[in-house]
Amino acid sequence: MKVFEELKQRKVLKTAALYFAVAWGATEVLSYLVERIPVFPTWADTAIAILFVLGFPVAVFLAWMFDVGKDGVRRADPSSGLGKGVIAASLAVMLLVTGALSYVLIPKIEAERGLVGAGDLGTIAILPFENLTGDPSLGYLGVGLAEDLRQRLMAQTNLKVIGRVSLAGFSGSSTDLASLRGLLDAGLLLEGSLQSIAGQLQVSVALLDTETGAQLWGNIFSAERAGWDSLRQRMVSSLAEQLALTVRVREAEFMVPEEALEAYLRGLSELNRPDVADSWFAEAIRLAPDFAEAWARRALLRVEMIWRGMSGFDAWEEAEPMFNRAREIEPGSLLADIAEAHLLWLAKLDPLASYEVLQRAEQISPNHPMVLAGLSTSFCFIGERQEDAIRYGRRYLSLDPLNPDAHNRLGLAYHFNKMLDESLEQNARAIELDPQFNRAWDYRANWQFYKNQMAEALVTLTQRAKLENPISEETKRCMIYAAGLLLPEERAIPLLEDAVKRGLGMSEAHWWCDNPLELLVRWHVGSGNDEKAKAAKRRLEEWYQKTGIDPTNLTAFFDLDANISHCETDLCRLRAQLGDEVFDAWLGSELQLHYFDFHLVVELARALLDAGQVEEGRRLAAKAAPAARDFAGPTGFVTVTSLVVALYAMAGDLDSALDYAEQVGPEAFFRFATHLNHLAGLDHAIPELMGNPRWEAFQQLGAQRLEEEVAEFDRLIASGEIVLP
Repeated sequence: MKVFEELKQRKVLKTAALYFAVAWGATEVLSYLVERIPVFPTWADTAIAILFVLGFPVAVFLAWMFDVGKDGVRRADPSSGLGKGVIAASLAVMLLVTGALSYVLIPKIEAERGLVGAGDLGTIAILPFENLTGDPSLGYLGVGLAEDLRQRLMAQTNLKVIGRVSLAGFSGSSTDLASLRGLLDAGLLLEGSLQSIAGQLQVSVALLDTETGAQLWGNIFSAERAGWDSLRQRMVSSLAEQLALTVRVREAEFMVPEEALEAYLRGLSELNRPDVADSWFAEAIRLAPDFAEAWARRALLRVEMIWRGMSGFDAWEEAEPMFNRAREIEPGSLLADIAEAHLLWLAKLDPLASYEVLQRAEQISPNHPMVLAGLSTSFCFIGERQEDAIRYGRRYLSLDPLNPDAHNRLGLAYHFNKMLDESLEQNARAIELDPQFNRAWDYRANWQFYKNQMAEALVTLTQRAKLENPISEETKRCMIYAAGLLLPEERAIPLLEDAVKRGLGMSEAHWWCDNPLELLVRWHVGSGNDEKAKAAKRRLEEWYQKTGIDPTNLTAFFDLDANISHCETDLCRLRAQLGDEVFDAWLGSELQLHYFDFHLVVELARALLDAGQVEEGRRLAAKAAPAARDFAGPTGFVTVTSLVVALYAMAGDLDSALDYAEQVGPEAFFRFATHLNHLAGLDHAIPELMGNPRWEAFQQLGAQRLEEEVAEFDRLIASGEIVLP
């Protein structure tokens, strides 16, 4: 007790507590600054932490020996009668404790901060790329590319990246590798050059080992000068992954044959050509069957293939065994999680499941661009999380402000939060950065479609077609589909018939553009022309056989039972699609819906009504209608707004159906309002709505708005701003 009282009297305990608080706070602040301000050497934060540990016994000893008061600093007199031997023993104990703490903590600090010996393979220097084009105005490209890579590597990998200021005096042509290794602890050097060859901008990149001077690998990227921003983004993504993987291999975290690694790196450099990249990843797997990254990368490529027209069903069937194989080899594979998550929402239309997988990936790599991109997009389709879509979209964009995909995804997030002006602004920036970015053109057309600017959507698709040589099947399909959906029946059916006869755009439905042949069938079904519908349906089935598509996997629903395989009713088909457990849950007490569910729940409620299960059908519609209304919002979200009216009508709540329709007005969904009976099957499910005077008046307003849009379409066709294939 005497010792404890002495410690309190001399303020030793207070000094120790204050020291720890100051040391902890200062270490955290300095660590933050070192990571973000390149003027500090990479080892500064670790050295400071070590000094704080070693300074602890000094601070405690000084507190024991001296008092600081009004009279200044004076030698403390022991009040407990403790002798010098006790003081010396206490000091020795403190030194031993500090030494023990240093022994335990310093290795952990080193591991956390990334400090290892000189020439650490986990430390890289990235030099500005040399401008060999002969055009001084392009010098900024090489500097900018090096800085983009630094930022991406710091956010996405565990590599220690030498700051720009620390590299002053080094250049690609006269790099002193020994200095880089000795002074800056850089074990790796990335250098490159820009050249102009045959009208193309070509970038050569090489990674060097600073100890041996050996080139570990090299790569060449090229693009038209106008496509520099697209090239830059492709290079940054590819090189960031190549560098992280190279360090893993060099540090012997896992072994992979050099030939397999080379094939994999070639695949990364060809991501803009998915088929070519896929062949390189397949070659890497052939050479190294346990190469987890190659398996996961092949799965992730299916996302891009879907955007280029591949069936979502086929993409999932091919990708699932790939990302599962990657997990077998490497449990917790980040790339496997990313691949599965992106395919869950794009191929399986299940954003909730995608979000659950991405949560796991975010814990592994919270700043990985594909994790942030996936979370932003998944949240778009989950009603209660749509504001989070903007937050993650902004984080994704902050990593790389020149990334067109980041602008496009943030635009999508704005769109689903009903911020259409901000949405289109981001979309315009994406197209400005990469005029060849087809996904951005798709989104622009789709958003114009949502704003009921159908004719303008066709203008956008015409602009996209001018960038393609030859024009893609996807663009043809979207143009024919959009025109066929906009025009009245007497004009739409001949247009679609002609397109089908010429084989234009005949491919599986993708994004918002259905197959024109499927649209033709729906037109005939909706107009009650059974004979023509059956004839068109036979052609559709012949086309299914010819292309090998399984019609039971399509998301499009038709009233003809020939489309539902061996099921006799829509209810049977939907039960098979959902599974008994999910089907029963939809009729239970809990109902959680997201964007892709709303159309399906309308079909299910209608099927229940058609099957004579009126109570169940109306109960389901009544539960789903408020969720759909919340998602659509007070001003209406086109593809959901019409379903809100349908659900309220099927629930028997005609007043709510009409109140909401009149609230948003025909401008919100004029095209769907005109054919709402065909969309939801209300003509035979809830005939009361069709005969209601309020609904008839609303239909007339919708028809008037449709006439105005068709007139605009005719004007743009005449001016050449819309050119149908």
